[in-house]
Amino acid sequence: SHGRLRTLATWIEQLDEAQMEQYPSLYLLHGDVLRLMSKFEEALTCYNHAYRIYLHLKDPVGRSQALRSEAQVYLDTIRPLKASSLLEEAIALLEPQEHPAEVSELLDQLAENKLNLGKPQEALALHQEANMLRSESGPDDIYLEARSLLRTGRLSEGVALLESSGALVEETLSPRPQRFHREMSLLLALIHLMLGDVKKGEFYARQ
Repeated sequence: SHGRLRTLATWIEQLDEAQMEQYPSLYLLHGDVLRLMSKFEEALTCYNHAYRIYLHLKDPVGRSQALRSEAQVYLDTIRPLKASSLLEEAIALLEPQEHPAEVSELLDQLAENKLNLGKPQEALALHQEANMLRSESGPDDIYLEARSLLRTGRLSEGVALLESSGALVEETLSPRPQRFHREMSLLLALIHLMLGDVKKGEFYARQ
């Protein structure tokens, strides 16, 4: 694996500056490779290059990606306060309704960091916000992800995803297509039965 990272780094380093400037995502990729090789300061330099280009291009999504990548360096090197600051800045750049997947992932990452900082209530609130955003923006994505977890034997994770998404809370039922609720409930019933919880399995089957 480390050898492959070195190979990828060599390929990227053969590109000239003009090519890198034209495709700032290459700076992000190079930064990721360097970070995984524990070359943290060099990785930060790459992420900063990408950020400056995205700033010039007036690309908030790119800027957010660069900040998230930079935050990962501080998470890897156990500097959670700096990581939190960068993640919060990355979230502030994005409109949640326009970029629900990106924002929900950032919220989850920030929540994990808050937990590491000994702030469980803040972490829980952030996870709930992320789950609500996922539920509002793409219920089908949640359903498909839960099915994927079921097929790979990660039953408890599938249950946690479905039950924490807020998608089946009573007050949110009416705006959803009937098919959506039926399939979500049946999937939960199936997983609970496979886990041996007959009571919960029957409850969701009756739903």
